[in-house]
Amino acid sequence: MTNAYVSPSSCPAADLDLFSDAALLDPYPLYRRLRDHAPVVWLDTLGVYAIMRYDDVKSALRDWKTFSSAQGVGLNPAFNETRNMLQTDPPEHDHMRAIVGAPVTMASVAALTDQIQAEADHIVDAVLERGHIDGVRDLAWHLPLTIVSRFVGLPESARMQMLVWSEAASNLAGPVRPQPSPAYAGRASRAAEAIQGLFQFLGGGAAVREQVAPGSWAARLYEAADQGKIPLAIVPILLLDYIGPALETTISATGTLLALFAQHPDQWDSVRSDASLVAKAVNEAIRLDPPLPYFTRVSTVDAQIDGISIPAGSRVLLGYASANRDERAWEDPERFDVTRDSSKHLGFGHGLHSCMGMHLAKLEMNCLFNALRLRIQRVAFDGEPKRAVTNSALRAYHHLPLLLTAGAI
Repeated sequence: MTNAYVSPSSCPAADLDLFSDAALLDPYPLYRRLRDHAPVVWLDTLGVYAIMRYDDVKSALRDWKTFSSAQGVGLNPAFNETRNMLQTDPPEHDHMRAIVGAPVTMASVAALTDQIQAEADHIVDAVLERGHIDGVRDLAWHLPLTIVSRFVGLPESARMQMLVWSEAASNLAGPVRPQPSPAYAGRASRAAEAIQGLFQFLGGGAAVREQVAPGSWAARLYEAADQGKIPLAIVPILLLDYIGPALETTISATGTLLALFAQHPDQWDSVRSDASLVAKAVNEAIRLDPPLPYFTRVSTVDAQIDGISIPAGSRVLLGYASANRDERAWEDPERFDVTRDSSKHLGFGHGLHSCMGMHLAKLEMNCLFNALRLRIQRVAFDGEPKRAVTNSALRAYHHLPLLLTAGAI
């Protein structure tokens, strides 16, 4: 039991709503206010402590014994009760990660490079014929959805539903307190209804298992359950460890980078002239606007951050997106610069709980933008881009109208 809704007397406080529609559209001014206010800030609207500066967030992520994931990493008690890998600590976490993470290690993913690059080339060739596209639906969706559905091995009938489940999984992490914004509870409630679809689908037992592709990631989980390594009942939950980081977050980051190149044609020219900058551009986009802006932890002991006390049992919000724009850690942090070394960003987390799917996500994005740089001279907006404000824990474009001008290098 945490004391999350007990306001402390010794911690600087701020009455800011980080989850209003306006804040979801542009949270960065609020993040800066919190960074400048104090190293730790009590958020009365959420009933949590917030750590928003780069060094402090990184340190907390590294110290899993003090800032534990075992009581969940979201702001929704229902989400925090799920026992997926993300919401465990060692030794349980290490055991789960060894099983679930085996197909998405750096070495395992590297072996997929030719296959993913071929798929990326095919997708870009297809959109070239049209020119006018929606960057989300016509580009960002296709590679993650094609690759992930194939590797996870669920039947074709579940392919498009994976997007719904993935989006719902992240949204369920958002806050449910009805004050000050009723939208909190509405978003989480809709997410809970959607995620039940995954459990109902996989609850088909043997009938569903028979449709799982042999040798797929889903099949590996069922085999691990047969061997007594994991309970059969948690297979649907563990599948979210594949579906979440490999789908919506990759789609989000891809859309963000497309939009950044439309906003900064000089940066696209730099990437076109130097293939080595593709990987840097991917990291820079995730630094500048990460798909998942935060997760939470619970303090296991009385802790101190720069002299400010956090009592044991408190829920603590760690602002990844804020840390990635902290002026204390980055030079000119608001600027998009594809030559910047952004490898220290916290968009994939850090330490023990760093994103399991980051190698696959980066490979997919690298392959897609390699294909684009060889074929596309200019990426430009072809209308007003629209961000989604229906998800409390995922930043993403809902609509990204683009005009692609063909031009081979």
